[in-house]
Amino acid sequence: MSRNSKFLFGAILGAIFGLAFAPKKGSELRKEIKSELDKGGNGSETLQKNAQIIGEDISQTTQELYNDPTVQKHIKDGKKEGQKLFNKAKKNLKVSAGEIIKNTKKALISKSKEFIKKSKTANQEKVVNKKKKESNNSKEE
Repeated sequence: MSRNSKFLFGAILGAIFGLAFAPKKGSELRKEIKSELDKGGNGSETLQKNAQIIGEDISQTTQELYNDPTVQKHIKDGKKEGQKLFNKAKKNLKVSAGEIIKNTKKALISKSKEFIKKSKTANQEKVVNKKKKESNNSKEE
């Protein structure tokens, strides 16, 4: 989602919530703010009261939704599905770890056998070279 799309989405969502939870009409709110300004205030008291009312409305609505049996069922189902996904991921991780260990063990055994074979070949070559050298030394004497 682009930055402009996010902004537009937020603006629309804000407008919907504003309309849904506004404690007063916009014209009434503007009148109250103007009245407060005329009395020497800065309008913040009126805005604060309205924000508090909106917050209480949102809190109450949220609590009502949360306590709704249908929502509770969806929450319960979501928890079950989340647990299933977690267990599946955990199982896959164990399988993956087991396969990694198995493959590492195979590779180590294979490399060890290869090393031993090369070592034996190198030792055999040393023995052959030593015998050739001894043979050549005895011929010279």
